[in-house]
Amino acid sequence: NNWSADAALYWRQFNYVGSLLLAGGYLGAVTLYVRRRPDGPVTNALAAVGRTAFTNYLLQTVIATTLFYGHGLGLFGSVNRVEQYALVLVVWAVQIALSVLWLRRYRFGPVEWVWRTLTYGERQPIRKSE
Repeated sequence: NNWSADAALYWRQFNYVGSLLLAGGYLGAVTLYVRRRPDGPVTNALAAVGRTAFTNYLLQTVIATTLFYGHGLGLFGSVNRVEQYALVLVVWAVQIALSVLWLRRYRFGPVEWVWRTLTYGERQPIRKSE
């Protein structure tokens, strides 16, 4: 479309509506799975990632900026779509595994622990045995 005004102002709007519908579909699929298999391995992995969400968010930011910005490898604009999908899958797999392993020993993620400690004004127990 050569970035025409028609494309930007009219046709692009369908993408926004479609994105909302797609997000609703993903939410519905995950909800149905979790209700059907409340103690399944995928449900437990999703729960672990949810309990370490702030830590995972910051870790993804560090990984992405290190890979793509100039202070790291500077790969911005040089990674094709297939490589992007592979990178996403690798980062997700690593974060899921780290979240599950971390929560076997600790109550919540390291950043979540700092956040709770600052919020309550006293050191929170982080180990499961504390």
